[in-house]
Amino acid sequence: MPMARGRVMREAQWGLRTIRAALMAGVCLGAVNAHAVDGTWLPAPATSDWNTGTNWTSGAVPDGTATFNTSSQTSITFSSSTFIQRIQFTSTASTFSFALPSTGLGITGAGISISSPDFTPAPTFTVSGDGLLAFANSATASDRPSFSNANNTGTVIINNDSGRTIFNDSSTAGRAFIINNDNTFGGGTTFRNQSTAGSALIANNNSLGGGTTFRDQSNAGNASIFNDEGLTIFQDHSKAASSTIQNISVGATFFTDQELGRFCPDPQRLWGVHAVQQHEHGGHRYDSER
Repeated sequence: MPMARGRVMREAQWGLRTIRAALMAGVCLGAVNAHAVDGTWLPAPATSDWNTGTNWTSGAVPDGTATFNTSSQTSITFSSSTFIQRIQFTSTASTFSFALPSTGLGITGAGISISSPDFTPAPTFTVSGDGLLAFANSATASDRPSFSNANNTGTVIINNDSGRTIFNDSSTAGRAFIINNDNTFGGGTTFRNQSTAGSALIANNNSLGGGTTFRDQSNAGNASIFNDEGLTIFQDHSKAASSTIQNISVGATFFTDQELGRFCPDPQRLWGVHAVQQHEHGGHRYDSER
């Protein structure tokens, strides 16, 4: 399949071999560091670089829990690929953004935690170019409590062009807001193993080369997925579960038989989908009662 070949070519070009090999293989990384370092981002660090130890209260780059409160440096960058078990945002944290244009961030423990249900706006992770954001073990992209303000979301993840976010093992997108923009082949968001989209909101915008892909035994959970000239693809034994999927304009949802190398509808995978709709160009609606 052209898409599969494009994905292989994309992965072959990545220079993030260490983080990709560990996370995509589903390696359990929780026990790698028996004495994990916890640290809090300083109120006034010298630079915006996550990988500079003197920017943290610990004096060393944390690999256990990284806590963010108020700070003068809120646009965080990475000078090398990084593993962390948990990222914690306090109820008084500043609004942080994290840029991954060429490096990888692997989250292997509890995941991303937002203490306050009314924390707004949410932290944003932008992945582009050769960047990679990966979740392993049972990590969540957003464990934000149920929020009273409907405009509030959990963690925002933006995958631009060939940037990629991968959920491995039994990790979950939680309450994250995932945006896949203008993805080339291999870019966007991929769920693998037994991971789930949780209750995420996922928007695939002009992403006919990437978008969102479910593989192995992963599932879309209760997610709301919008394909605005973008794609959602279910492969292997993945399930749409109780998700709601809307296809807008030329956006599309496919269920594929990877062994046969062709697109095919599979009623078992459609079971539980609230709606799969094609706007403007017609299409079909699949209800859980069918």
